[in-house]
Amino acid sequence: MAILSSFEVLAQSLIPPSAIPGGGGIQAKIPFVLQAYFVEVSLPKSAANPVSFSLDFQETTQFQQGAGPKALMAQYIDADGEVVMDKNFASDFSFKGQQLKPGQTIIYSIQVVGDDNQPTPNSQAGTGWRGITILNAPENCGLVASPTHRQIYFTSDDQAKASIADSTVYPVPTASGKTLF
Repeated sequence: MAILSSFEVLAQSLIPPSAIPGGGGIQAKIPFVLQAYFVEVSLPKSAANPVSFSLDFQETTQFQQGAGPKALMAQYIDADGEVVMDKNFASDFSFKGQQLKPGQTIIYSIQVVGDDNQPTPNSQAGTGWRGITILNAPENCGLVASPTHRQIYFTSDDQAKASIADSTVYPVPTASGKTLF
């Protein structure tokens, strides 16, 4: 077991309406951000054997604000490049029973999305989830794991009318300072 990194996923306005002069009565366009967490896990071709592992998420927040756990979406891009939705992720917050053969890569991601029943799904409190990611794998197995956060900024929190204003990707520091496990 190795703590890989911290993570944070969120869907919320960047500025609370109450912070705008005049109590939020001004019809300003408040930017909205979606932040997802990704982990790319690879096993070099030079590895002698396949490696079995799990990627576990331990929350440090209660994850009850906004849409909460029902807004969680987990998926991965398998070694063949296919997107696989993990509908069981929210039951234990883990990608369990994973295996890589030498020369393969899988990209895991988690994000929170809005509630389809509301045109503006998230208030300033938004929906967010934070914690640590743990890579459960044999010691010195040769896995390479690289976490990143990816953000998309929208022009407003009305997803039906908003357009993308900007996006960014940045690496998340690993707890050990290394990516080889």
